[in-house]
Amino acid sequence: MRRRVVAVSLILFFLFATVPVVAVQWVTLFGILVVVASAAWSSSTRKKLTVTRSDPVVSAFRFQKTVMQVEVRNRSIFPIAHLSVTDPCGRLRAEGRTSAVVSLNAGARMFLRYRIQGMMRGVHEAGPLRVRGSDPLGLFPWYEVVGDPAHITVYPALHAVYLPYRRGLPAGNLSTANPIYEDTTRFRSLRGYIRGDDPRRISWKATARTGELHTMEYLPALSFPVLILLNLRSDQYEIKRRFQAIERNIEAAAALVVYAQRLAQPVGLSVSGKIDGLDGDFGFPLAAGYSHAVSLLRALAACGSHPGRFDVSAFRSVSGSIPYGTRIFYIGPALEAESVIALSELAHGETTLDLLYTSRRSREHERFIPASVTVREIPEYGAFRFAG
Repeated sequence: MRRRVVAVSLILFFLFATVPVVAVQWVTLFGILVVVASAAWSSSTRKKLTVTRSDPVVSAFRFQKTVMQVEVRNRSIFPIAHLSVTDPCGRLRAEGRTSAVVSLNAGARMFLRYRIQGMMRGVHEAGPLRVRGSDPLGLFPWYEVVGDPAHITVYPALHAVYLPYRRGLPAGNLSTANPIYEDTTRFRSLRGYIRGDDPRRISWKATARTGELHTMEYLPALSFPVLILLNLRSDQYEIKRRFQAIERNIEAAAALVVYAQRLAQPVGLSVSGKIDGLDGDFGFPLAAGYSHAVSLLRALAACGSHPGRFDVSAFRSVSGSIPYGTRIFYIGPALEAESVIALSELAHGETTLDLLYTSRRSREHERFIPASVTVREIPEYGAFRFAG
């Protein structure tokens, strides 16, 4: 198209310079001015078009719908008669208008609003915007890739966790009915003295006021750090439904992270597999807080399976020192008896070990599991309901 416009412009200029006829010169001069004005119009609108995203970085759980908005503004002094705008969403599912063909006046703006849904976890991109425009006569069409892409992190699908807690560390923030976890900083009530009560719990003020001995009672509360061990070594998974089992295990790990964060408990993560394309054993230390939980969810969004076998010694090296009273969750396929025995050595005192298996197959070694270790089966779908 531009070659034709240039060729016509040269012919007009040649006619204007060589034909000494006033009418012809006026016509050719007008044609030259139209071409120059169209070129200036097209160049100005192309350079002055700006794109702004409302959220350049977006995070959402799998299957969760999130609203995206893109603002396109024409800062030129010329209107854009023909403007085509497209915002590609890649592997994300989009609902609504992701493209439009409009006319944009000088200084005007338009919005693209739509909802995206991540059908697969991972790190995705939306954009950058593909924009096509031209001058009113269409002599100088242009194509531009405008703005930066939006980075969308799709976390694993979120499911509820029903998991009882009866053991842990005293003086925590979780209420319990077990009186051995009474927190002396959380007063509950007074009752009459019973022979054998600790003299340090006698309320002497109440005794002096009533003339009878009274004992103070406190609210029992506990806490327990949560350490998640996720095994993504594909050689230990059954070939049948391997992909579904791996995804379900990652969802279980994400559910435990959210569960611990909502209970305001420290949570750590150890992944044996692949994260961001790198193979190995990765450890994230125990910590509490919303930002730490988000960092763990981002790691789970970027992790994947990798050939190899689970190594307990590698898990210990990346996990570091495990605090007393930690509740350890192994998530993955059934382990060999040697690995189970090595892991069970971590369960002592108030530190417990829960083996969350994908299926009930290949679990003949359960007779070697000590009483301090609990074996549970991960349900195939829905919420994670684990019995006491």
